[in-house]
Amino acid sequence: MSRKNVPGTTYLLHLDPPYRHARHYLGFAEGDGLADRLAEHGTPHGAKLLAAVKAAGGTWRLVRTWPQTTRSAERQIKRTRHVPHYCPECQPQRSADRRAARQSQRKETSMTPDPPPGAELASAPADTPRGAWRERGAARQRRDAAATAAWALADRPGPDQPGSGPRPEPAREPAALPSASRGGRTWTGRALRASAARNRNAMRQDIERDREAGG
Repeated sequence: MSRKNVPGTTYLLHLDPPYRHARHYLGFAEGDGLADRLAEHGTPHGAKLLAAVKAAGGTWRLVRTWPQTTRSAERQIKRTRHVPHYCPECQPQRSADRRAARQSQRKETSMTPDPPPGAELASAPADTPRGAWRERGAARQRRDAAATAAWALADRPGPDQPGSGPRPEPAREPAALPSASRGGRTWTGRALRASAARNRNAMRQDIERDREAGG
């Protein structure tokens, strides 16, 4: 039987304090020689890492064993590169650290103030591209031009003025003519209403003149 398949005990030592980057030592003792192997550590016949720990004034203690295993189990645990996960003394501290990190994260999240309701709307114009501002300006100019044209048509004397013949039906407000809303009313609507009022006043004046001439 090769030494690789000889049964024995895999053991884990916890270093106190950690030595540089090392916090644990994982080893294997053949057969029932765990006590003898632990006694060799710290001597020239033991592990070099533990000899350095002893020279630096550190100590170690046995924290876990895997009986009836082979050297393959030792190599398998070392390949995981997560030996501290198998240490029962490190797990409570790791759990406490994770718990403290979660609590601090919750506190930071709860202390972060929520943005005011109008914050997104207030920041929207700053993100508007220049092309959108140009389109808004052009649309505003078109509305102003349409309103100016409506006022010009309203001030122009029409066929309903005195001496110009029969009065046609009053013109209706064009539906397709754009307008700018102010307080629920429109510039175009006010212009047309003002024109209709002038036409009515002119018609009343014509009727009164006809009555005076006939009387």
